Amino acid sequence: MVSVWQVAKFGAHILYAQPTPGVLEIEPSMAWNPAVLAGVGVLADPTAVYTEMHAYLRDAGVDGVKVDCQAGVGLVGSALGGGPALSRTFQAALERSISNYFPSNHAINCMCHSTENLYSRLALALALQVFLAALLQPDWDMFHSKHPAAYLHAMAR
Repeated sequence: MVSVWQVAKFGAHILYAQPTPGVLEIEPSMAWNPAVLAGVGVLADPTAVYTEMHAYLRDAGVDGVKVDCQAGVGLVGSALGGGPALSRTFQAALERSISNYFPSNHAINCMCHSTENLYSRLALALALQVFLAALLQPDWDMFHSKHPAAYLHAMAR
């Protein structure tokens, strides 16, 4: 839970995601996504949060991080006029922080399969995604059982 202190400290504000008509056609349940219904706190500049978090982790002896749910940034970005711009902002801040605090590039990107995330990635090479296995390390922990490629996903496990 985000405290009032954190909102003030990092300049977060609540935004309500707006899925595109195409997304809603493919996945109607996105209309009931918590980011759509209740909003989510978004930072104007995520640099301070990444810096504070990664400095703490490095000082505690952690030598790398896994970053999950990055595709959600694009959805929330819809409330700002477009997900790609917000994804670029967050990815750039993330990569700068990891470069500073984990110079061996010890980072795993997960749930980052949206196009805006893939095109925003400049330094962090490892992403977990099944369909990009020819280019990236696949993630085998989830799949849609009713998806046209569900059989392929199940067999891969």
